[in-house]
Amino acid sequence: MERLGVPTSLLITEPFQEVVDSVSPTLGAESFPTALLPHPVSNFDQPELAVLAKSVVDLVTAQLVE
Repeated sequence: MERLGVPTSLLITEPFQEVVDSVSPTLGAESFPTALLPHPVSNFDQPELAVLAKSVVDLVTAQLVE
């Protein structure tokens, strides 16, 4: 999407940061705007997910408007 001029932000859990860092150059990007989330999030209930979302919304918004 970035190549098409569409701002993007990756929301990933911490263990996947290394994968993003290693794959980004092969996709022609130095890096991608990323919001790191704790791992795992699959066991979060709805209220916990809401708190998590609120904790990264400002970061993600900033990445999308840069």
